[in-house]
Amino acid sequence: MCLDLNFQWFPRWIQGGLILLAFIAFFSSLIAIESQLKNPIAGLKIPFWQLDEIAKHRRLRRKTDSDKIVWTRTSERVAVTELKNDWARVAGGSDGKFDFFVYSKDSGRIACFCCNYETEQKAMHAAVDFMREGKNPAETPR
Repeated sequence: MCLDLNFQWFPRWIQGGLILLAFIAFFSSLIAIESQLKNPIAGLKIPFWQLDEIAKHRRLRRKTDSDKIVWTRTSERVAVTELKNDWARVAGGSDGKFDFFVYSKDSGRIACFCCNYETEQKAMHAAVDFMREGKNPAETPR
């Protein structure tokens, strides 16, 4: 099927220019879509699995205040939250206790890790204390 564009009122050279602009716009949109798929959160240069976790968390919490601490769950039953510069995961360990990891949004590196909390709630509080105040988890009762 051939698309017959009839631009009789434009000179021939303008018709060619319009078609060229249409192709440029089309390919630019494809590039923009591809980069959005590769990095769904603009500005963060962290590993894809971290971008995916944060994006899922944001989708689940989208109807809440962004300044409020809200924990969401992944399909693996891991609790996830984020603050301005960090994000955290709390998961059950093999011994029935709970561990947390806090990751930097700037680098993707682990900013803090602590394990062996008796309850998930204690691990969550310790992770948030670290993200908010830089509080050493070793000083937090477990």
